[in-house]
Amino acid sequence: MRYPVNYIAISKKFKKGSHNGVDFGWSSKNGGKNQPIYAVEEGKVIYHQTQTSGGKVLHIKHSNGYVSEYAHLDTWLVKKGDK
Repeated sequence: MRYPVNYIAISKKFKKGSHNGVDFGWSSKNGGKNQPIYAVEEGKVIYHQTQTSGGKVLHIKHSNGYVSEYAHLDTWLVKKGDK
């Protein structure tokens, strides 16, 4: 798996039970705004919605059964069903 961003700034760490993921953010020291987001691994887009709390959100299901979530996106370049 690769990191989903080129400039890695962890804005919220994994905490079992309360935050089951890692949030990557940006700052002026870490790439600045408008950085591309990449899938951590090949897969298929299974969810593509705008949410109240997460803004533009998509989920990618990978061949190993894991699902990665990408939230607070500015734009979408993929849609549900895309690989």
